[in-house]
Amino acid sequence: MSDEILHLNQLDYSQPFIMNPSKSTDKIDIPLNPNRFDECVGGEQIPIIFDNIRSCCFIDGSRSTLSLQLQVNVPIPVDDPDMWYYAFDINESRDSGASIINLFQDAIHRTENNQILYHEKYFNIMQTFRNYRISNEHRQNLTMIGTAPPEISFSFPTYPYYNVNRIISFDIPLSTIPFFNTGQLIPSELLQKSALYLTVADPKLSLIGKNKSSSSEAPIPASISVSFMNMSLRLHTTQLYDNIHSAIKSSQLEFPYLSNHNILYQPTSNSFVIPVNLAASKTSYIAIKFAQRVRVSNATTIGCAGIRDIAGGNSDDNGLGGLRIKAKVGEMFIPKFDIDTAVQSYISTCDALDRVPFKNTENPDPLKTINQLASGTIPYNNYCLNLTTGSTYTTGNSTGCFCIAINLEKYGNLSGLSVNANRLLALHIDGLTNFNNFDVYVQTQYMSNVTMMENNIIVSK
Repeated sequence: MSDEILHLNQLDYSQPFIMNPSKSTDKIDIPLNPNRFDECVGGEQIPIIFDNIRSCCFIDGSRSTLSLQLQVNVPIPVDDPDMWYYAFDINESRDSGASIINLFQDAIHRTENNQILYHEKYFNIMQTFRNYRISNEHRQNLTMIGTAPPEISFSFPTYPYYNVNRIISFDIPLSTIPFFNTGQLIPSELLQKSALYLTVADPKLSLIGKNKSSSSEAPIPASISVSFMNMSLRLHTTQLYDNIHSAIKSSQLEFPYLSNHNILYQPTSNSFVIPVNLAASKTSYIAIKFAQRVRVSNATTIGCAGIRDIAGGNSDDNGLGGLRIKAKVGEMFIPKFDIDTAVQSYISTCDALDRVPFKNTENPDPLKTINQLASGTIPYNNYCLNLTTGSTYTTGNSTGCFCIAINLEKYGNLSGLSVNANRLLALHIDGLTNFNNFDVYVQTQYMSNVTMMENNIIVSK
């Protein structure tokens, strides 16, 4: 742009200066070996080896994926009641967070020297929590991973149907695992020759069968199995300029990241305490979801039970059907009062799980680096849904997303509370009417840290 034009229009223009330490970026493909696992029925372990990564690179986990093809194997369908299609959940549970990850019940990642980076038990069940902290666009990418068959049309947020006995391609973002869901670049030395093991879940509990007309649920055959093939890691890598890379590598590297501690608790009375046996210096939240102990027909795969379910029928408007909950760390209760209404539990859950800063304020921020404006996708009307069907009025329904979370970062220590055997973290729950019918899944998120030295890697939390 010439100076004459700038002067004529009374404009002032200066070239912006951007500091970018990245020399180049690349997308690499690492085929798994073996990369085919046929007729899995649950319990099989799929090893994903991070091999052949250049030592000069850093990995952008938020842009990296696991590519695979899936085939759901059932006897050839003949009549309309047979299973012709499958989905990952029923549409009434559209906020459950279900996806192809339904098929993986456990994820454990070990370094080359056999230290555990993270261990995600009930990996599939806990996916519900992610909908509280991602944008609507990101949610569509995560939940609807894959290609829908041409015979069936669908629109978000309904679940697409896929043909049985047909190969379907999927690309799963690694960011579904908290370790990779970070804006930090991951040093290649940390991942090189590490192994991520995914344990296959029982497909009978992970999928919804659909009949030929797709109008109703079809029974899932006892002989159902799933096959994974053509599996590969597609990593987004960044190479830094030589001087920057040398300066970083000459020092001791620290890599902090978030991890989840997941447990299953089966209550034996309507009032109980769930101890969380975790030793960590910085815990950020604790969250629970209720799930049917025995799945019945036309029920969700991984979705949460609603207030109406756990209350055993209608509850008062915006009530929790007599349920009361709070956390305890050492001798301190969090919060100081019982969470006993749907409004309180919704506010507490969004406060704990939705990490978007300043979503209800506007700071002076012309570059939009603070106000990211991308809150979670669960509205209150889905969390506690009141319906009128004909002349029948029901309260406390849900779209598969009802859970209760408590923020632990804002009590005493803004970076997170310390918990250990002498300072136990526990959940106190009273008034669970149908305790015999439900399992309680508990997730505690905490910060881990990896220290990388020349010949050693140390993981601490």
